Amino acid sequence: MASHRRAACVQRLVQRSARDIASWGAWALTLEYLVLADGPIVLDVAGEARPIIDDRIDHLPGYTFEVVRDLRNQPGGFWVASTKPEAAHEAVHGVLPAAGVRRAVLLTDGASRYVDRFGLGDWADLLDLVEHAGPMELLRRVRAAEAAEARRRRGKLHDDATAVLLRFSSSSRSLAEQ
Repeated sequence: MASHRRAACVQRLVQRSARDIASWGAWALTLEYLVLADGPIVLDVAGEARPIIDDRIDHLPGYTFEVVRDLRNQPGGFWVASTKPEAAHEAVHGVLPAAGVRRAVLLTDGASRYVDRFGLGDWADLLDLVEHAGPMELLRRVRAAEAAEARRRRGKLHDDATAVLLRFSSSSRSLAEQ
């Protein structure tokens, strides 16, 4: 996407803490992705799970309310989709040849807890689970892990949890190879 299209896209995603965007480009010759904040995209590229993660929030100098507030959508901090269109220019962004991409899962941070917080599987396991058992099974397992953790820890029990599976057909990959 051209930078002005990225900015317009992010602007439409007002007041969301994390957003994933993937689009087919140029008649399925490329797959373009954009990730902001804590919602990864996991791509299956030629049979290899490839997570696209914006981990800048993991490297803040502190996590008090004031530190997080002061570093949100600021250089040296972390960026989220908001009313600041310039956040689009700070996103983790890339373009891949579409020919090798079989599937993708777009996740919010609540759903990515399956891997990055609870260690219930790796990114390849998550891709397979969502494809074969569906997003609801992923979310059920995350919620069960959250409930078990709640007995041991204090703090935020649940986080937003959404997962979207995209399957790319062999016919679209064949078009991209031509």
